[in-house]
Amino acid sequence: MESRPNHPETKERSKPQRKPCGRKPLPAHLPREVVVHRPDATAATSIQACVVKIGETTTEVPEKISAKLKAIHHVGPKYACPLCEAVFQAPAPRLPIEKGRPGPGLLANVAVSKYCHGILLYRQSVILEREGIEIDRATMGRVDGHVAWWVLPVAERIGEYVLG
Repeated sequence: MESRPNHPETKERSKPQRKPCGRKPLPAHLPREVVVHRPDATAATSIQACVVKIGETTTEVPEKISAKLKAIHHVGPKYACPLCEAVFQAPAPRLPIEKGRPGPGLLANVAVSKYCHGILLYRQSVILEREGIEIDRATMGRVDGHVAWWVLPVAERIGEYVLG
């Protein structure tokens, strides 16, 4: 016997569950900023005394704030003691690259952009140049080598774990 879709002997097929309509709420871990848009006060100046809030509408909008470059000035004031004739100064902070300029955040950004996002070093140098920082490709390559040296112990441990 042939099975026909509308024939009473055919098995009833279960209908797939419909997904709820509407947008999912944004994740709770995101920082929130509230912007209140008040109506123009001049429009209701004559009846301002009798205006009563009866409700509000809200819209939650995801927004991406781009990373910003900044210059951090490390200042080490010098102090002198006139009694013991000594000069005191706190040691300068240690940077990831000795006598180098890039900070740890910039180094991490270069590495993540190259290895996670696939952005080549010459493109990164162009991006940084648009933001006002000129770092040539050769320097970016040396920076990448320093990052590789810093991450080598972690990579070795991961390799031991995988092979173990």
